[in-house]
This record gives sequence, structure tokens and C-alpha cells, in this order.
Amino acid sequence: MLFNKILFGVVLLIVVTQQSIYQKYYDEAYRVAVAMSLDQKIGQCLQVDFNAFNDKKGTDETLAVKYHLGSLLVGGDGMPDDNGNMVIIPQKEDQDREVYATSTLNKWKKLSSKFNYSISITASDGKKYDIRPLLGTDAVHGNQHVSGTILFPHNVGLACTHNPDNFYNSGYWTAQGVKKTGFNYAFSPTVAVSHNPQWGRFYETVGQEEDYIYSYAKSFTEGLQGKAGSLTGILGSVKHFYSDGATMYGADEGNAIVSSFKSFIRHNTQGYNGSIAAEIGSVMCSYSAINWIPLAINPAINTILRQKLKFDGFVISDYDEM
Repeated sequence: MLFNKILFGVVLLIVVTQQSIYQKYYDEAYRVAVAMSLDQKIGQCLQVDFNAFNDKKGTDETLAVKYHLGSLLVGGDGMPDDNGNMVIIPQKEDQDREVYATSTLNKWKKLSSKFNYSISITASDGKKYDIRPLLGTDAVHGNQHVSGTILFPHNVGLACTHNPDNFYNSGYWTAQGVKKTGFNYAFSPTVAVSHNPQWGRFYETVGQEEDYIYSYAKSFTEGLQGKAGSLTGILGSVKHFYSDGATMYGADEGNAIVSSFKSFIRHNTQGYNGSIAAEIGSVMCSYSAINWIPLAINPAINTILRQKLKFDGFVISDYDEM
């Protein structure tokens, strides 16, 4: 049962490229990877929803440790109870409001403390490493899962200000809110271009002005992670690479028809350029497709993201995308 849930978890696709900003760590990371068993390597490349670990006793971290999981996430509607166990949301409007209103900081801290485990690896030179998991949350304009947290306007509103400092502040305070819960990874910023207001997530887009989109993404990433070369915040994941706002008829998880790739790439990758300039740690693929090829398996991950944009972090799929 758990194996099936893990298969439906979010998969991390880790690829190494040349001239990485993290180059000084590659040799050591290689020694750690070589020392891992196959099960450990598989587990470290998986991200699983906390709800997968619910049983009659609550949310149990035992299986996460058993399967050497590298990351866990809370879904868009997830929240813990007083004991740090994930709860089943009633799905009724009045009851939902009551449940979310009681989603306090202490509840989230109890959940994260359960999963503060480490995977121990001994490299060939005898050096020991304790690898802790990435705990991810969909914090896009503040850590909105926590009742009483600081929230900022959605991207389309911030973009109207033409002020990158607003994006920096949004990223910074998002990171502070997430860190307080014991989590260390946020699925943000979203840098979709404002193509089609028919798209139901149009509010997540950042306008159409390429120079501003670049600066918005760079500023948010610096606020979220810290200035380039100094990770003082939390890990970010710029998303959703790279056509989510450009689908036909604004269809969510739809298809973008592209004939002129040169202009399409230039216009739709400025946000990724900005985040990469600020040393973003991960990129999330879009649910969408380009010319019917889903982004999660699209050659653009290597040809555009890796080779053209020189991204050297890891690539993650969207929720249940694989």
C-alpha cells in the first residue's frame, strides 16, 4: 500500500551539469552517493505526501526512515492536529473554515519534529554523513498554511507595483514563516507569464514585461533563500517550467502550441533566468505540455533549462505528475 503511495509521490529528477555554482561540493556529494545502497538512492530521489504515513495511530515517521526518503511535502489542503498528525479535511465549507482557522504554528512544529530524522551514510574514506530530509510546503505568498501568518498579495497584484522590493519582502517573510514551522523547502516562486486570463490560476502570473519578470524572480529568490552564495533562508523551487500560463484556451494542465520557439523561449524563461541568477536550488516542471509533449518528460529540461539557462540544481515534478 505504501509502495503505491510512494509511486504517486512527487519524484525528484537530479541531474548534474558542468560549471555548477555548487561545483565545490560535487566531489564530496559523489562520494556520498557511491556509498549509498540502491534503496537509499531511490528513497533520496522521492518526495512523498505526509498523508501517506497516516494510520490508526496517527502520522508515523517510521516508514519514511525505513524507505530512506529524501523529502516529504504537505499538500495544498493538508494540516496537522494538536499532536502533529495529519488530519482528514471535512470537505464541507463551514467545517473547513473551522479546521483551517485552528492551524497553529505549534501544530506544524509538532509535525515537522516527527520527521527530523537523518539517513546515515559512511563514505569510502570513513567520513560519516547524516542526511536530513527536505520538508516541503506550497508557500507562495507567505506560509499560508499557518493561521495568523504574514500574507502578501498574489503575484499579479505585486507585479502591478513594478517594484521588485515587494517580491523580495514577500520571499523573505515567506522564508521566515516556513522556518518557524520546522520546514525548509518552499515550492515558490511562480514565474508564469500573464498570457491568458482564462487560466484559473492567472493570479499566480507575474505580468508580461520581460525585464520586470526577471527582476521579480531574482528578488523573490534572494528574499526566500538568501543572497547568492549564502543560504540563510530556505530552499526555493521556481515554477512551473515553462508554459503553464500559455496553454490553449487557458486550460489548466493543458497544451501550448508553439511554432516560433525562439521568441517563446525568450519570453517565457525570464523568470527562470532571474531565479537562476540568484542561485535557486530547484525547478518544478509544469503539468502542461508543449506541442503535446508533457513538460515532465520534455527534452526542454536538458536542452533549455540545463544547457541554455545553465541551471545546475535539481528538477522536481509537480504533485502526482509522474
